[in-house]
Amino acid sequence: FKAALALQNIHHTGASQAFFGAPEAARVWPTAKGDPDPSLPNTMDIPGPTWETIINRIHIDRSQPLLSWLLDLQSEQALLTKHAAAPFMRIVEALTRSDPVSVGEQHDLHDSVFRRQNFNWLPPSNTRFENLVVLQSLSRADIGLQWNFRHEDVEQGVVAVNVNWDDCQLRKREVEGAMGEVFEAARWIVEMVGKIGKGGVEGEVKVGECPLLGRIVGN
Repeated sequence: FKAALALQNIHHTGASQAFFGAPEAARVWPTAKGDPDPSLPNTMDIPGPTWETIINRIHIDRSQPLLSWLLDLQSEQALLTKHAAAPFMRIVEALTRSDPVSVGEQHDLHDSVFRRQNFNWLPPSNTRFENLVVLQSLSRADIGLQWNFRHEDVEQGVVAVNVNWDDCQLRKREVEGAMGEVFEAARWIVEMVGKIGKGGVEGEVKVGECPLLGRIVGN
């Protein structure tokens, strides 16, 4: 879905890069190999901050093979997850001392991108924690477009999608149109990967072959 959202974004911008924010879980147990130890308790059961804001900057080369691009995205996500706990505000504070102008501009960009559009992958709805009890959940974020995805049924491959938006910036029909475009791109990716895996496609499928990218915005 992140790949589909990137394709939907450049369909509208005509750019070669897509930018959107993401809240990234920043709770991991330090281990020698970096893999979670199943004998350790769930880190989300520990009180305190649990996430950091990050920015996805996804390059789209329309001539790149689809599978190669998806693998690049996967590698980039692994790095984002690995370093998600890096204290962003402290890093900005330290860098600002040496170059206040450019660092300040980049911090403003980070804040601006994060407030405009976010991609969020939530834990399954049946996730239960041992020590944390949800008493009440209230949310009122000043974000233009918030994409929330979660696995409802991992075995059946069922994914639930919830989209929140700022109705001062977007109309309902615009959001519904964006959802349709993301689903179209996601469906194309899944179908192409399936055909490639079964040897049902001759030659390499390029990113730019996504039908969404070949259409005029609004059609």
